[in-house]
Amino acid sequence: MDTGSQDTAHAAVVDAGSAASARPADTPPRVDAPAWRAAGVGMAFGMAAVVWSLHARLPDWVAVGAVAGLLALGLLCMAGLRFVVDQDKARRTVFYTGEGQGSWFAVNVFGMFQIPWVFITGITETVPLVLSASGLGIVVAVANQTIVSRCMTRRPQPAPEIVPLG
Repeated sequence: MDTGSQDTAHAAVVDAGSAASARPADTPPRVDAPAWRAAGVGMAFGMAAVVWSLHARLPDWVAVGAVAGLLALGLLCMAGLRFVVDQDKARRTVFYTGEGQGSWFAVNVFGMFQIPWVFITGITETVPLVLSASGLGIVVAVANQTIVSRCMTRRPQPAPEIVPLG
């Protein structure tokens, strides 16, 4: 195979973009989520985790309003981004919705609502409460930023193919 045809073949693979069969098995799907969006999502969801961890010490309207506003800001930063879909994985399982989507959901549900409810609300002293809430917020922020930057793209993803279950 000459160099010209190799370049043409490589260009066809690059142009295929998100087609799973066009890329080698050892390369991850292409993602291009802007860094500012990943940072914005991480910051918003991390701060929501901190506020909800401190909700027992805040008036209800402040806690709920702040969490709702921060979640809206995080979702606004995610506008136009999609989880990368690998068609090979989508054909093999019924519940596949994209790379990282399950992890993103688990990080936010457990990090914002379950962990503060089970562990952090039992802390009665102010300094340990603030330190543990801040630590949880940092973990949630970093996890969100990592998932968004590694698993989301601005490119349109292929429509799921209907696979018979029988």
